[in-house]
Amino acid sequence: MIRYGILGFGHHAAKRLIKGFRDAKDSKLVGLWRRDEAKAIEDARNYSIPHLFETPEDLCASSEIDAVFVVSPDALHLPHVKLAAKHGKAVLCEKPLGMNATEAEEMIAAANAAAVCFGVAQNMRYNRSVELIRQWISEGHVG
Repeated sequence: MIRYGILGFGHHAAKRLIKGFRDAKDSKLVGLWRRDEAKAIEDARNYSIPHLFETPEDLCASSEIDAVFVVSPDALHLPHVKLAAKHGKAVLCEKPLGMNATEAEEMIAAANAAAVCFGVAQNMRYNRSVELIRQWISEGHVG
């Protein structure tokens, strides 16, 4: 069982991610951090999340967390991914991975240096329409 902590728990996590965690058989949401402490307390209670953390550092350092799902505002993805990797946690980062290619490369380097599993939540990557667009581009029909 992989025990996840979410950095940046907010509307997206509540509306889009909670159901997936409830349905998952091999992972469980056990911790959260969000900038608004009052809302964090309410979310932990409403969604039965046992661990509430005061800072991203606290969540990433916790022995109760195996993997970190970075769902914070896009501009915080880089520091949050690097923080999780520094603490040896597997990391899943919501899209977009970074604000630019340099940030994405920094995150990849941090994960590689820490030897942790790292991925981006690109849920449409293998969607048939996306594959078709890629094919059209490579064949010169578009672009």
